Amino acid sequence: MIKLLLCLLVFLMIFCVVYYFINLVMIKFMKKYGKNFIFASEQRVERNKLKTKFNWKSILAEKKLTLKFTSALTIFIISYLGTYRLLISLPFAILGFFLPDYISKYLLKKELEQFENQLTDGLILLANSLRAGASFPQAIELLANDSKPPLSEEFAKVTYEIRLGIPLIQALLNLKERVKSKELDMFVTAVSIGHETGGNIPELLIAISNTLRERNKIQGKIKALTSQGKMSGYIVGAMPFILIITLYLMDPGLIEPMFNTIIGQLMLVVVLIMITVGAILIRKIVDIDI
Repeated sequence: MIKLLLCLLVFLMIFCVVYYFINLVMIKFMKKYGKNFIFASEQRVERNKLKTKFNWKSILAEKKLTLKFTSALTIFIISYLGTYRLLISLPFAILGFFLPDYISKYLLKKELEQFENQLTDGLILLANSLRAGASFPQAIELLANDSKPPLSEEFAKVTYEIRLGIPLIQALLNLKERVKSKELDMFVTAVSIGHETGGNIPELLIAISNTLRERNKIQGKIKALTSQGKMSGYIVGAMPFILIITLYLMDPGLIEPMFNTIIGQLMLVVVLIMITVGAILIRKIVDIDI
């Protein structure tokens, strides 16, 4: 009976998680192909801050705590059904509680990298549009229509804000607040200065694009050179946990003193602290900022 109830709980938790991520996929689909939709706020549109209806980042923020507890409970039940040991299941539950944070940061990082890669070619498109005689708002609208997400989504918001009457520079500053990117910060600062001083903005955009392209090349080389160090850190950090689980499955009597005695528990705490410090040091060494 207990096993049946646990199986039902596992099924419900998995169903909730799958249903939640299906909703996220549908939202991304609507954002990508639903160009006729107006991404506005549900109540009212503020002049200095535009909130979008179909925004998976805001949904993650609103449902963050629920998703974390759901993930922790699901992983705890699955690990308990596999081991029937509470001491083994609790660490997995703690990892499951922080798993949505890691996934959210990973998705945000990938989206930001994609945005920055698209921005390099987008600046060339902006410069060519300005050379052809288009105004800057028209060039931004052309960029939003011809580019791919996430670049098109963010510049579509800029276009929508301009149509609402928000000044161009303020709309670009709002874009910089939404997207925390050094490349975008450079672009917005250059456009703001060029707009105030009356400089040659197309040439300035091309110079920025060339600078960003060279910076991306250097970043790619750095990632290739540091990938081995990152993988070594992952393997070294995971080895103690894999070893403990393996020994426990082979002979539980060898590992139980680590959890049942004070000396064993202190040793586990020391091991966790040393693994955490080592992971932080490796991350600091291989994380090179240009």
